[in-house]
Amino acid sequence: MNSQSLSKDEAIHQMEQLGGTYDPESKLTLWDQILLCESLVESTPIISDDLDGRTILQLKDGDKRSGSVMRCNGSCERTVNTWLTQSKHDAITELKRCNYRTNPKIIAGLLDDIFSDYQSDSGHWFSVAQRWPPRRIYLVLKYLIKLENPGHVTVRNPAAYFTSEIRHRAQRKHPKGKRKETNL
Repeated sequence: MNSQSLSKDEAIHQMEQLGGTYDPESKLTLWDQILLCESLVESTPIISDDLDGRTILQLKDGDKRSGSVMRCNGSCERTVNTWLTQSKHDAITELKRCNYRTNPKIIAGLLDDIFSDYQSDSGHWFSVAQRWPPRRIYLVLKYLIKLENPGHVTVRNPAAYFTSEIRHRAQRKHPKGKRKETNL
């Protein structure tokens, strides 16, 4: 992922995950500081003779070989929803507050914010917002987030999986004139 497509807060968080700290007083830009941290992490030699070095090499090899979530001593690896940032959490919270009277353009904008990292057709999120009410959209998002919790499936393309899951949900009811009457 291109580091310049990240927001400043996301970039600082990524730098902290790499073990560095952001220095606003530095002559280097934020993006140069991230590149520096990444190059240091990649170029730091790992001594395979000590226990820590062997553990690091095992973890790196395990990530390349299999998609298994089992790591050292049979413990479950704790993962973080990498596609969910703070701004996306805020958009999901705003979507939770929407009701059936909310304008579909607003819902489409929120969905576009949530899945901005993934390519989608123009107008796709608007058609989703027109066909399904915000509550159903939120419930599918909640299910998608639940899948990303440790020990569950990791979704490679959350936008495509969301679209696939929402198609199995009931759509909006027809307007009053077109609704079928049922005899009870």
